[in-house]
Amino acid sequence: IWLSEGGVGSFAALDTSAAIYHWRLNGNLISVQPSFTYQFLEPGEPILELSIQNAEGCTDAKQETLKVDLVSGWQETFTEIHIYPN
Repeated sequence: IWLSEGGVGSFAALDTSAAIYHWRLNGNLISVQPSFTYQFLEPGEPILELSIQNAEGCTDAKQETLKVDLVSGWQETFTEIHIYPN
């Protein structure tokens, strides 16, 4: 993902009907909401994981290695991670 000088990225689950969301960056829990923003302080290749659970207890997870570059003068930032329930 390319991030502006502030280093803020926005992330969202495509399915917002799950009961539980756990977003982890390099194994550390950073959000329990369907969507969130995060400020990256330096470039690198962090691992982003989303684990979800629906009301029936079915779970699913998706993990992606991000390539983060902080770019001067860039206006738009986004990434997509597609998570589908079992």
